[in-house]
Amino acid sequence: RQAQDISNQKIVTITDSGDYIGLTNFFEQKGYGKELAELVVLKGLNDGYYTGSFSKEGVIKAIDMARRAATSPKLQTIAFQLKHKLTSLAVGGKAPAIKLFNSNNQTVTLDQFKGKFIYLTFFKSISSDCRVELDSIVSVERKFRQVLSVVSVALDDNFEDAEKIWKAKGYSWPLLNGSKQKQLIINYNTAIPPTYYLVGPDGNLKLSQAPSPTHGFEPLFLKIFRDYNFNHQPLQPNHN
Repeated sequence: RQAQDISNQKIVTITDSGDYIGLTNFFEQKGYGKELAELVVLKGLNDGYYTGSFSKEGVIKAIDMARRAATSPKLQTIAFQLKHKLTSLAVGGKAPAIKLFNSNNQTVTLDQFKGKFIYLTFFKSISSDCRVELDSIVSVERKFRQVLSVVSVALDDNFEDAEKIWKAKGYSWPLLNGSKQKQLIINYNTAIPPTYYLVGPDGNLKLSQAPSPTHGFEPLFLKIFRDYNFNHQPLQPNHN
């Protein structure tokens, strides 16, 4: 057990320093072949990015090193794809594009909400957790609608299931049809909804992922909103 703890700590130290070659050497010393060691490292970097056990900066630095130092073009390509996957939803990065139909069969994109914050929510009607959180969004939308647009994307197989909820509950914010949109689910890592993101007035991600209303979204949003207004021209309430 002590030897395992020491090994684990060594992996953390090497990863946090962004040393891809050091990680590969570590596994080679454990008896792995060179290519297998590199594959194990790349998979570990992918998994470790989300665990909180490693520095995200260190993980990305190690992947960048792999793009240059991996011993085969195949491994370098894997590293490139991994970097894109992990950074495409990074805070400060551009929110992935969305082009979906609403309940009126009109095309909606995120650009239509530019100039305001966007609370982007993904849900499935079949999920009781999703339905509870939809109810909790009501007060957030009412309180902040002048500076925050709530946009909900239904991932139901049948969009009509979501439309029935909107009609029964009287939700006033936009409902978009994300049915069978596999690339959308990949782009926003929302295979298990509910999932939330906060997009800034500039179209960049401010919270990725964002908490739900029942898990502390409001105070986080208020802080981000105040910081934004301090550093930019204050957002003016939209009375239209």
